[in-house]
Amino acid sequence: MLAKSILKFTTYKIGGLNIKVSSTFSLESCWQIFESADNQINAEIVFCPLVSRVINRDLIYGKCKDAENIFVSNGSFVIADELFQYAYSSTYDQYINSIFLAYLFSTNALQRQMLKLHCSVIAYHGKGILFLGPSGIGKTTQAELWQEYKDAKIINGDVGFVQCMEKKILVWGTPWHGSSSYCENMCVPIVGIIVLKQGKENKMKRLSSFEMVSKVAKNVLYPTWLENGTEMALDILNQMLRQVPVYELTNRADKESVELVKQEIFGDE
Repeated sequence: MLAKSILKFTTYKIGGLNIKVSSTFSLESCWQIFESADNQINAEIVFCPLVSRVINRDLIYGKCKDAENIFVSNGSFVIADELFQYAYSSTYDQYINSIFLAYLFSTNALQRQMLKLHCSVIAYHGKGILFLGPSGIGKTTQAELWQEYKDAKIINGDVGFVQCMEKKILVWGTPWHGSSSYCENMCVPIVGIIVLKQGKENKMKRLSSFEMVSKVAKNVLYPTWLENGTEMALDILNQMLRQVPVYELTNRADKESVELVKQEIFGDE
Protein backbone atom coordinates (compact mmCIF):
# COMPACT_ATOMS: atom_id res chain seq x y z
CA MET A 1 0.00 0.00 0.00
CA LEU A 2 1.36 3.38 -0.95
CA ALA A 3 1.90 5.88 1.83
CA LYS A 4 -0.05 9.10 1.64
CA SER A 5 2.12 11.98 0.44
CA ILE A 6 1.80 15.32 2.17
CA LEU A 7 2.40 18.50 0.22
CA LYS A 8 4.48 21.16 1.92
CA PHE A 9 4.99 24.59 0.44
CA THR A 10 7.85 27.09 0.45
CA THR A 11 7.99 30.55 -1.10
CA TYR A 12 11.15 31.61 -2.93
CA LYS A 13 11.96 35.18 -3.90
CA ILE A 14 13.99 35.19 -7.13
CA GLY A 15 14.70 38.34 -9.08
CA GLY A 16 11.99 40.14 -7.12
CA LEU A 17 9.39 37.50 -8.02
CA ASN A 18 7.76 35.30 -5.39
CA ILE A 19 7.23 31.69 -6.46
CA LYS A 20 5.31 29.31 -4.23
CA VAL A 21 6.53 25.72 -4.58
CA SER A 22 4.38 22.91 -3.17
CA SER A 23 5.96 19.47 -3.12
CA THR A 24 6.44 16.21 -1.27
CA PHE A 25 10.25 16.49 -1.54
CA SER A 26 12.97 19.12 -1.16
CA LEU A 27 14.73 21.07 -3.90
CA GLU A 28 18.53 21.13 -3.93
CA SER A 29 20.19 22.96 -1.05
CA CYS A 30 21.03 26.17 -2.96
CA TRP A 31 17.32 27.03 -3.04
CA GLN A 32 17.37 27.65 0.71
CA ILE A 33 19.09 31.02 0.31
CA PHE A 34 16.15 32.21 -1.81
CA GLU A 35 13.45 31.32 0.73
CA SER A 36 11.06 34.15 1.56
CA ALA A 37 8.28 34.92 4.01
CA ASP A 38 6.53 37.23 1.55
CA ASN A 39 2.83 36.35 1.17
CA GLN A 40 2.33 38.10 -2.17
CA ILE A 41 2.69 35.27 -4.69
CA ASN A 42 3.46 35.92 -8.37
CA ALA A 43 3.47 32.29 -9.51
CA GLU A 44 2.86 28.85 -8.05
CA ILE A 45 3.94 25.34 -9.02
CA VAL A 46 2.84 22.03 -7.54
CA PHE A 47 5.18 19.03 -7.77
CA CYS A 48 2.73 16.20 -7.28
CA PRO A 49 3.84 12.87 -8.76
CA LEU A 50 1.56 9.88 -9.40
CA VAL A 51 1.56 8.70 -5.78
CA SER A 52 -0.22 11.85 -4.59
CA ARG A 53 -1.90 13.15 -7.73
CA VAL A 54 -5.38 11.81 -6.89
CA ILE A 55 -5.14 13.00 -3.28
CA ASN A 56 -4.53 16.56 -4.41
CA ARG A 57 -6.58 16.65 -7.61
CA ASP A 58 -8.83 19.49 -6.43
CA LEU A 59 -5.79 21.69 -5.70
CA ILE A 60 -4.19 20.88 -9.06
CA TYR A 61 -7.07 20.84 -11.49
CA GLY A 62 -8.89 23.68 -9.77
CA LYS A 63 -6.18 26.07 -10.92
CA CYS A 64 -5.00 24.34 -14.10
CA LYS A 65 -8.22 22.74 -15.37
CA ASP A 66 -8.18 24.98 -18.45
CA ALA A 67 -4.46 24.47 -19.03
CA GLU A 68 -3.17 26.32 -22.07
CA ASN A 69 0.46 25.18 -21.91
CA ILE A 70 1.87 21.67 -21.72
CA PHE A 71 5.57 20.68 -21.62
CA VAL A 72 6.83 17.11 -21.90
CA SER A 73 10.33 15.87 -20.99
CA ASN A 74 11.53 12.24 -20.69
CA GLY A 75 8.01 10.93 -20.16
CA SER A 76 7.10 13.53 -17.52
CA PHE A 77 4.91 16.56 -18.06
CA VAL A 78 3.98 19.92 -16.64
CA ILE A 79 0.80 21.85 -17.31
CA ALA A 80 0.33 25.58 -16.78
CA ASP A 81 -2.48 28.06 -17.09
CA GLU A 82 -2.54 30.69 -19.84
CA LEU A 83 -0.65 33.32 -17.82
CA PHE A 84 1.89 30.87 -16.33
CA GLN A 85 0.81 31.80 -12.82
CA TYR A 86 -0.05 28.22 -11.86
CA ALA A 87 1.66 25.01 -12.95
CA TYR A 88 1.64 21.31 -12.07
CA SER A 89 4.45 18.78 -12.57
CA SER A 90 4.03 14.98 -12.62
CA THR A 91 7.53 13.85 -11.63
CA TYR A 92 9.92 13.48 -8.70
CA ASP A 93 12.94 13.98 -10.95
CA GLN A 94 14.85 16.94 -9.49
CA TYR A 95 16.59 17.84 -12.75
CA ILE A 96 13.39 17.89 -14.80
CA ASN A 97 11.55 19.85 -12.13
CA SER A 98 14.35 22.42 -12.11
CA ILE A 99 13.81 22.84 -15.86
CA PHE A 100 10.06 23.23 -15.33
CA LEU A 101 10.67 25.82 -12.63
CA ALA A 102 13.01 27.71 -14.95
CA TYR A 103 10.26 27.84 -17.61
CA LEU A 104 7.77 29.17 -15.09
CA PHE A 105 10.15 31.77 -13.70
CA SER A 106 11.47 32.87 -17.11
CA THR A 107 7.94 33.44 -18.38
CA ASN A 108 6.95 35.61 -15.43
CA ALA A 109 10.34 37.37 -15.41
CA LEU A 110 9.91 38.33 -19.05
CA GLN A 111 6.90 40.42 -18.05
CA ARG A 112 9.27 42.37 -15.79
CA GLN A 113 11.81 43.05 -18.52
CA MET A 114 14.09 40.22 -17.42
CA LEU A 115 16.12 38.09 -19.83
CA LYS A 116 18.04 34.85 -19.23
CA LEU A 117 21.67 34.73 -20.40
CA HIS A 118 24.13 31.85 -20.46
CA CYS A 119 27.03 33.53 -18.65
CA SER A 120 29.06 33.70 -15.47
CA VAL A 121 28.42 36.73 -13.28
CA ILE A 122 30.67 38.50 -10.77
CA ALA A 123 30.20 41.45 -8.44
CA TYR A 124 33.18 43.77 -7.96
CA HIS A 125 32.88 46.91 -5.82
CA GLY A 126 29.09 46.63 -6.11
CA LYS A 127 29.13 46.45 -9.92
CA GLY A 128 28.44 43.48 -12.17
CA ILE A 129 30.44 41.97 -15.03
CA LEU A 130 29.12 39.21 -17.28
CA PHE A 131 31.37 36.71 -19.06
CA LEU A 132 29.78 35.16 -22.16
CA GLY A 133 30.72 32.42 -24.59
CA PRO A 134 30.04 28.78 -25.48
CA SER A 135 30.43 25.98 -22.97
CA GLY A 136 34.09 25.27 -22.24
CA ILE A 137 35.37 28.71 -23.26
CA GLY A 138 36.33 29.63 -19.68
CA LYS A 139 33.43 31.66 -18.23
CA THR A 140 33.69 30.15 -14.76
CA THR A 141 37.49 30.26 -14.96
CA GLN A 142 37.41 34.03 -15.55
CA ALA A 143 35.02 34.48 -12.63
CA GLU A 144 37.33 32.45 -10.40
CA LEU A 145 40.34 34.51 -11.49
CA TRP A 146 38.49 37.65 -10.40
CA GLN A 147 37.64 35.97 -7.12
CA GLU A 148 41.30 35.02 -6.59
CA TYR A 149 43.01 38.26 -7.60
CA LYS A 150 40.35 40.92 -6.91
CA ASP A 151 38.26 39.32 -4.17
CA ALA A 152 35.19 39.56 -6.41
CA LYS A 153 31.98 37.72 -5.50
CA ILE A 154 30.82 35.08 -7.98
CA ILE A 155 27.06 35.50 -8.22
CA ASN A 156 26.53 32.62 -10.64
CA GLY A 157 28.83 30.47 -12.72
CA ASP A 158 26.41 29.66 -15.55
CA VAL A 159 23.26 31.80 -15.61
CA GLY A 160 22.37 35.46 -15.23
CA PHE A 161 18.96 37.10 -15.41
CA VAL A 162 19.32 40.63 -16.77
CA GLN A 163 16.63 43.18 -15.96
CA CYS A 164 16.14 46.47 -17.79
CA MET A 165 15.20 49.28 -15.44
CA GLU A 166 14.55 52.90 -16.32
CA LYS A 167 18.08 54.15 -15.65
CA LYS A 168 20.16 51.00 -15.16
CA ILE A 169 20.53 47.36 -16.14
CA LEU A 170 20.61 44.84 -13.30
CA VAL A 171 21.76 41.23 -13.19
CA TRP A 172 20.19 38.85 -10.69
CA GLY A 173 21.48 35.65 -9.18
CA THR A 174 19.10 32.68 -9.28
CA PRO A 175 19.07 29.07 -8.05
CA TRP A 176 19.84 27.82 -11.57
CA HIS A 177 23.60 27.44 -11.94
CA GLY A 178 24.22 24.62 -14.43
CA SER A 179 27.29 22.51 -13.71
CA SER A 180 28.84 25.37 -11.73
CA SER A 181 28.57 25.35 -7.94
CA TYR A 182 28.38 29.15 -7.62
CA CYS A 183 25.00 30.55 -6.66
CA GLU A 184 24.27 33.77 -4.72
CA ASN A 185 21.01 35.57 -3.96
CA MET A 186 21.91 39.13 -4.92
CA CYS A 187 21.73 41.66 -7.74
CA VAL A 188 24.07 44.38 -9.02
CA PRO A 189 24.02 46.94 -11.85
CA ILE A 190 25.96 45.78 -14.92
CA VAL A 191 28.94 47.86 -16.06
CA GLY A 192 30.33 45.54 -18.71
CA ILE A 193 29.75 42.41 -20.79
CA ILE A 194 32.79 40.37 -21.82
CA VAL A 195 32.63 37.96 -24.76
CA LEU A 196 35.44 35.44 -24.29
CA LYS A 197 37.90 34.00 -26.79
CA GLN A 198 40.85 31.75 -26.01
CA GLY A 199 44.23 32.86 -27.31
CA LYS A 200 47.98 32.93 -26.75
CA GLU A 201 47.95 36.59 -25.73
CA ASN A 202 45.66 38.90 -23.79
CA LYS A 203 43.93 41.60 -25.79
CA MET A 204 40.63 43.38 -25.53
CA LYS A 205 38.45 45.48 -27.83
CA ARG A 206 35.09 47.16 -27.56
CA LEU A 207 32.58 45.72 -30.01
CA SER A 208 30.59 47.68 -32.58
CA SER A 209 26.78 47.62 -32.59
CA PHE A 210 26.59 44.84 -35.17
CA GLU A 211 29.26 42.78 -33.40
CA MET A 212 27.49 43.16 -30.05
CA VAL A 213 24.21 41.84 -31.37
CA SER A 214 25.70 38.90 -33.24
CA LYS A 215 27.87 37.74 -30.33
CA VAL A 216 25.59 38.41 -27.35
CA ALA A 217 22.40 37.15 -29.00
CA LYS A 218 23.85 33.63 -29.14
CA ASN A 219 23.81 33.48 -25.35
CA VAL A 220 20.16 34.47 -24.87
CA LEU A 221 17.37 32.07 -23.92
CA TYR A 222 14.47 32.81 -26.26
CA PRO A 223 11.09 31.82 -24.75
CA THR A 224 9.75 30.28 -27.96
CA TRP A 225 6.93 28.62 -26.02
CA LEU A 226 5.27 32.04 -25.81
CA GLU A 227 3.50 33.48 -28.83
CA ASN A 228 5.49 36.73 -28.73
CA GLY A 229 8.30 35.52 -26.46
CA THR A 230 11.13 35.92 -28.97
CA GLU A 231 10.07 39.47 -29.83
CA MET A 232 9.92 40.41 -26.14
CA ALA A 233 13.37 38.91 -25.54
CA LEU A 234 14.87 40.78 -28.49
CA ASP A 235 13.41 44.05 -27.22
CA ILE A 236 15.04 43.52 -23.80
CA LEU A 237 18.31 42.58 -25.51
CA ASN A 238 18.20 45.78 -27.55
CA GLN A 239 17.65 47.88 -24.41
CA MET A 240 20.55 46.18 -22.66
CA LEU A 241 23.00 46.66 -25.54
CA ARG A 242 22.10 50.36 -25.78
CA GLN A 243 23.19 50.92 -22.18
CA VAL A 244 25.95 48.40 -21.41
CA PRO A 245 29.34 48.30 -23.19
CA VAL A 246 30.33 44.96 -24.69
CA TYR A 247 33.94 43.85 -25.15
CA GLU A 248 35.68 40.90 -26.70
CA LEU A 249 38.49 39.47 -24.56
CA THR A 250 41.04 37.18 -26.15
CA ASN A 251 42.84 35.70 -23.16
CA ARG A 252 45.20 33.17 -21.64
CA ALA A 253 43.08 32.87 -18.48
CA ASP A 254 45.66 34.44 -16.18
CA LYS A 255 46.08 37.41 -13.81
CA GLU A 256 47.03 39.71 -16.69
CA SER A 257 43.65 39.13 -18.36
CA VAL A 258 41.94 40.22 -15.13
CA GLU A 259 44.01 43.39 -14.95
CA LEU A 260 43.25 44.17 -18.59
CA VAL A 261 39.49 44.02 -18.01
CA LYS A 262 39.69 45.94 -14.74
CA GLN A 263 41.65 48.78 -16.31
CA GLU A 264 39.25 49.03 -19.25
CA ILE A 265 36.07 49.06 -17.19
CA PHE A 266 37.08 50.56 -13.85
CA GLY A 267 40.17 52.57 -14.72
CA ASP A 268 42.46 53.30 -11.76
CA GLU A 269 39.86 52.96 -9.01
